[in-house]
Formats: sequence, structure tokens, C-alpha cells
Amino acid sequence: MARRQRPHQHLADLLAETRRIARRNKRKLGSHLLAEITALQGEAKNALASGDEARIARATAALESAASKHLEGLRRSFAREAFEMVLVALLLAVAVRLFVVEAFRIPSGSMVPTLLPGDVVLVDKSAYGVRLPGGTELLPGALPARGEVIVFENPAQAGEVMIKRVAGLPGDVITLVDERVHIGGLAQPRQLVAERFDYWNYRDELRYWHPQSGNLYLEELGGRRYATIHSRLLPRPRPGEGPFEVPAGHLFVLGDNRDDSADGRTDGGWYVPLAAVRGRASIVALSWGRGGLWPWGDEGLRFGRILRAVDGQVVQPGALPLHDAAASLRLALEEEGVAGPAAPPEPPAVAPAPAPERERQELRPSRPRPDALPASAPVEPAAEEAPAPAEAPAPSGAGSEQQRDGADGLAAA
Repeated sequence: MARRQRPHQHLADLLAETRRIARRNKRKLGSHLLAEITALQGEAKNALASGDEARIARATAALESAASKHLEGLRRSFAREAFEMVLVALLLAVAVRLFVVEAFRIPSGSMVPTLLPGDVVLVDKSAYGVRLPGGTELLPGALPARGEVIVFENPAQAGEVMIKRVAGLPGDVITLVDERVHIGGLAQPRQLVAERFDYWNYRDELRYWHPQSGNLYLEELGGRRYATIHSRLLPRPRPGEGPFEVPAGHLFVLGDNRDDSADGRTDGGWYVPLAAVRGRASIVALSWGRGGLWPWGDEGLRFGRILRAVDGQVVQPGALPLHDAAASLRLALEEEGVAGPAAPPEPPAVAPAPAPERERQELRPSRPRPDALPASAPVEPAAEEAPAPAEAPAPSGAGSEQQRDGADGLAAA
């Protein structure tokens, strides 16, 4: 039985190979050779269907003769085919990376709480058109919108790639009052989420993790909501910043960690050319850092952040009002154990006012006069009265707050 299957299988393999070669080289073979080979392939197919060994042998011999005569130079070895497959795969990967999607790792905490150090984000490179490396535009695209997170080349340092949030478009005048975004003098919506939000920050140059906390807010800009964090150690209100007048063909960007971000406010203000934008951050593909799960070390895989959309934890406009969206985010963060409920501020302690001298004398215990004592009672000299200790003023509310801020600073260092 094995001997009968061998010529049958050989003819089947030869038929498949000649079809593949003929299909790839139609122009090189020409119509006459292609018709001859097609006829021999048809006969081989019929011979296989009949099962006649003699017919299979004749069809095999005829097809092998034609293949060696006309297709031998077109045959490719396994090594060549494997090399071509690898080359095509590499070219496809490069094309995808240049024009479709690219992965970036977040090295610092400038975009906390939206993006944490160690997040790997996928960037849609075709969101704003297709560009060659260097900024040459191949296909035009949409303009980045306010509130979107973009990846761009640092205009001040060649070769450095940054990720920030778009706060201003060409022609906008941006000011920040207590770190609240104003566009053209109009304050953008903002809502307090939690008085304290705890997170792990990372210094890439030192490879050092350290805990920090801040006030968590929910902002709305350009029809998009996102969370921002503000240091609890700095005095409020913050000094004003700006105005920043965005020139044509440029963007103004901010980090979500407003007190720990080198963005458009620094160095007197700077702007991102549209040609330097690489794409829009769309999804967190992977997350590795403090708070993750791993048997060894302090860092691990943060499963809850894998395949999470950027700003995916925030309820966007249209579903809930801003206040309700902030409450929903606070509940989710409380379940994760990284945020506490907003506590009412403590009333400041007030030092008691000193009493007038006359009232202080009336409050002292009176002494009996010697002439008012009975004759039988011996007169005792009056003991000298010790001076009353000075009353220490109670700490004011501002002092208590400074003490708390100092403790926070030591914990964060």
C-alpha cells in the first residue's frame, strides 16, 4: 500500500509546486508556455482522480520534463523563500511602526494620574495624517483636539520624545489661574475629586521609586474629561501663569501632574510644531512598576491597567455631569485604595484674648486683712504670690497645615 501512495503523493506535490511557480511567473512564461503547462497540470489532476498507476506515471514524467525545461530557473530554494518571508515581515513591521502604530514607554510621573511610570502606550500615528520621519507630510489629517494626549519630538532637544496633553490650539491665548486652564479669559470646568491621591513616582535617571500624594481634580477641555493632580505641599492659590499666545502651526501642551511636569509653561513658555507630532496616545498596552504583581522585587505587572484606554477610567461628557463623574471616579479610586474621601477642612484654632488687668485682679483670691482677723487669731505673714505663667498661644490653622505639609514632605522624600 505504501508503494502505491508514493507515486500518487509525488505527483500531487509536483502539481502543487508547478502551479505555485506558474502563478508567480505568468509574465515571464508567456501565454504559449503557460498554456502547455496548464494542460499538463490538467492531465496530472485527472490521473490522480482516476487512481490508474500507469496514467499517474505518464503524467508525472510529462510534468517533470516540462518543469525541468521551463520552470527550473524559476524555482526557489527553501532558504531563499524563508529569507524572502523574513524580509517581507521586517518591511511590514517597519511600515506599521512608521505609519500606523508605535509603542512608547512612560519614563516619569509627569502624566500621573492618567499615565503611570512604566506604562507602555500604543500611539496611533495616522490620527493626524501620515508623515515621514522628519515631518514631511504624505497624507494630510485632522488637527489635534484640545484634551487629547499626543506624542511629539521635543522642539528644544533633538531626539527626545515627549508625551503631554493638548491645552491650546493655534490662535488660543492660554492662562493658568491657580493651575486652572483659562482659554481666552474663560475658565474651563474643573471639579475636586479627592483631597489626597497616593501614587508612586519614578526618577528615571536615578532608577528610584518614591511615594507622593496630591489633590486630584477632574477637568474638562475641548469636550474631553481627564484627571489632573496638584501637589499638597505648595501653598494655595498658585501664582498665575501666562498668557501663552499659541502661534500658527503650533500647539500648547501641559502635563497632567501640574507641579511635576516640564511642559509648555517652563523656560518662559514654548510650543510644539505640528510637524513634530508623531501621533495620539490611544491605549495602555502594558504596565510594569510599583504596585504590580511579581514574585520577586518591588516591581511587577499591573494587570488592571493592561489594554486600558487613555482616560478610560473617566466618564466622558454626555454620560454624567461633571460633579457626578468626579464622584464616580472617587469611588473607583477608593476601592483601589489610592484615594480618600474629601474631608472638610478643620476650623483654625484661635488663641484666647488676654484679659484686662482689672479683671485679672478681680479673679485672684482675696486675702484677709490683718485688722479684720479676730484678736485670738495669730497674724501670719502673707506668702509671696508666684507670678502666673504666661499663657502659650494656641497654634493657628495655618501653622497646623504647615506641620502636616512638612510631614507629607518627609514621607514623599
